[in-house]
Amino acid sequence: MRYRTSTSFLHLSGLWAIAVAQPLFDLLGRAPEFFVAHRADALDLLTFSVVLLVVPAAAIASVVAVAFVAGPRCGSAALTTAVSILVACVAVQAGYKAGITGWPGTIAVAVATVSVAAALYVRVAIFRTFLTMLSSATIIVGVAFMMAPGVRPLFWRAGTEVLGPLPLASTTTVVLLVFDELPLVSLLDEKGELDSRRYPHLARLAADGIWFRTVTTVSDYTRWA
Repeated sequence: MRYRTSTSFLHLSGLWAIAVAQPLFDLLGRAPEFFVAHRADALDLLTFSVVLLVVPAAAIASVVAVAFVAGPRCGSAALTTAVSILVACVAVQAGYKAGITGWPGTIAVAVATVSVAAALYVRVAIFRTFLTMLSSATIIVGVAFMMAPGVRPLFWRAGTEVLGPLPLASTTTVVLLVFDELPLVSLLDEKGELDSRRYPHLARLAADGIWFRTVTTVSDYTRWA
């Protein structure tokens, strides 16, 4: 197996995108309030995406390049080890989705995958060609994250009009109460109505005002809400 800096970086970047970046993007894509809470704009999100996709893979490739300076065998071993570990990360995640739980099963999948991936990477040229093609995942994963339903509005909100305070036709004072970490089900009786026996004061408050029963905050976490 001949070592080429560009090819090895492609292998590592593609595997890194699938093994590490994509799960993180998927997690954050389902919790866009994290970016809202930190006031991240489109440039912040783009920078975060590029850094997560490129910098770690480049760092691993740099370590491999330094290992090759020490000798071909040392460099080849470092490259094969890095590739095998990333492939094992993908296999472990697939194992979790297939129902494998617990450390014994996880370790078994990881060890078996590392052994098979190392053998394929060293001896099978088609496998290395496949990893070269897989490098396109670096772009695909990043674009998929930007187009995720929860993240896309954050990227394309630059042209959104921000409205100021609306004029009120009435001078009546309005008081809005938002209860933190108060599950709705704990306030209801067996009929699904507000339990006036247990919470008489809340019942009086609801009867004297408007109870927005189905309205919740934007997040389950107080800090983000």
